[in-house]
Amino acid sequence: MEALMRPSRLLTPLLLLLSFAATLHAQYVSTWDPDADGDDVIGVNDLLALLSVFEEIDEDDDGIFDSQDDCVGAYDACGVCNGVGEDTDMDGVCDDIDLCVGGLDECGVCNGPGPSVPVIDEIVYITDSLFVPPLGTWYVYSYVLDTLYTYVCPVPGCTDPLADLNYNPLANVNDNSCGYFGCTSANACNYDVTATVDDGTCVNPDCEGGCSPMGSISASGGCVSFDGGYAIHTFTSISDFSVYQPIDSVSILIVGGGGGGQGNSIILSAGGVTGAGAGAGGVVYIPESANLQLAPQTYSIAVGQGGTYGSNGYPTNGGDSSMNGSGLSLVGKGGGSSGGPGGCGGGQRGGSYCSSSFSGVAVQAGQTGLSGFYGLGYNGSPATTCQSAFPYQVLMVGGAGGGAGGPAMGRTGGVGFASDISGEFYVYSTGGGNNVSAPSPSNFGDGGRGGSQYTNGVAGVVIIRYKYE
Repeated sequence: MEALMRPSRLLTPLLLLLSFAATLHAQYVSTWDPDADGDDVIGVNDLLALLSVFEEIDEDDDGIFDSQDDCVGAYDACGVCNGVGEDTDMDGVCDDIDLCVGGLDECGVCNGPGPSVPVIDEIVYITDSLFVPPLGTWYVYSYVLDTLYTYVCPVPGCTDPLADLNYNPLANVNDNSCGYFGCTSANACNYDVTATVDDGTCVNPDCEGGCSPMGSISASGGCVSFDGGYAIHTFTSISDFSVYQPIDSVSILIVGGGGGGQGNSIILSAGGVTGAGAGAGGVVYIPESANLQLAPQTYSIAVGQGGTYGSNGYPTNGGDSSMNGSGLSLVGKGGGSSGGPGGCGGGQRGGSYCSSSFSGVAVQAGQTGLSGFYGLGYNGSPATTCQSAFPYQVLMVGGAGGGAGGPAMGRTGGVGFASDISGEFYVYSTGGGNNVSAPSPSNFGDGGRGGSQYTNGVAGVVIIRYKYE
């Protein structure tokens, strides 16, 4: 016990107290070495080891019992107990929340190069002179000797003073943020590849896929196309034609819808009766030479539909086409069906009494105003081959429809009206025939074919043309 006598007077009572406590807990301690660290001195470490008897330990050896230790282990660079965070730049801010892992340059950019945009401070010129003896003249000239630069911090932004949006006069590095107004639709005629903001000025291709000269149109409406310096507006349905400034020497073509053809029918005691061809739609044509002027206003446009055929029944007339405005009213009458009047008269209906009068007359020329002077329409032809069918006589072969270019002849429809107002040569409003070889109606205003291959009439059209230059 020689070593036990070495502790100070203050330590001795503590040892006695601990010894007594150890006795009280002898059931947990079988042996106790008072010199636990084997240094022949009973010191603080030995006493701490003794306290482990009471289940108090200091696992991380930081001098704080684990029950009182805020962190049993070690704090990482971010102040998290046993964490894995790093503070690479040792600025006291963990890397995952550090706004700059590294350092700010002179421009305030994290790990940036510092001032890097060259700005010309001065251009140094050298001025010299040269005497030319033969001429007796001194010539003074200058040349660049050097250019002095200063590097400044980059200021990103829009550097184009012509930009519509976002121009920054302080910017020295273009960051492509400039905004430009224009048409942004790649399919438009005036698509601007530099535009970033659509300004509503896009002009779409015309109905034929072409593009007009920009800013050259004096009116709008319908399908607009262009041909040899002319703007051409084509209407195939009800619409408006809006004129923005006076237009001189306007050409106008108005074609009514063709009438419907009449199918064959059966009459007892007489047998089969060939149906009549229908009249074509009436035409109003005002040529450029008439020097018609249209005043600024909105004109209403109507387009007549083709009449429907009738099989063992009665077909219908075509619809009227028209253009109406203040001081102007033009009408292309719809073609007549079998035996009926119309823009062009329909062929006389088969099956009528042989004594019945023919009524397939054209009424287009009777229109008032300009359409009366420029209207075109011709009569249909009468039915033929009178045959007895008790108790009356019937006409076995119906007539053909009149055309806008001429009357019907027998079973052949009247010729149509030819014009290049659309930019291409086209024949409008041909009368409907009723023989097997009669052409099928296909052009605007054609009358329906009669007979075994009866058809509907063809819808009309309105075309307006003027010079845009």
